[in-house]
Amino acid sequence: MMGGEGTLDSSDPEKTVGSYWPYATTLWDYIHRAMPFGNAQSLSNDQTYAVTAYVLYLNDIIGFEETVNADNIADIEMPNRDGFIRPDPRPDIQTAEPCMSNCADSVEIKNRASDVGVTPSDHGHPTLVALPPRLQPEQAGGDASGQ
Repeated sequence: MMGGEGTLDSSDPEKTVGSYWPYATTLWDYIHRAMPFGNAQSLSNDQTYAVTAYVLYLNDIIGFEETVNADNIADIEMPNRDGFIRPDPRPDIQTAEPCMSNCADSVEIKNRASDVGVTPSDHGHPTLVALPPRLQPEQAGGDASGQ
């Protein structure tokens, strides 16, 4: 979720919050709906803002002491905020008008990502449990609990 600056126009782009994500509000929404892994949608709004701020900080988008909340999240300028344009200029992409009336009544969810094998299942995976290098306790001035 961090790094990737300057890679989007390369042959191997790294699509991360710091390089690809266009809006902090959609990051908040993703975190609120999908995290934590294995217990999605269990974070309070305040916890979601805290995790959002942490991810933005890891990507050098906000400072360590900055607060993210409902009043300022839309004002955060993401590095790739101008990277998405409409309509899509690629000739092979069909761009349809959004449905504004007489739309489908409901959407049926066919599968979960974990059921079709596109999410990690190893809860002991180091990327899911280790502190990022810049926040190791000896660097943060405390222990792993943040003290």
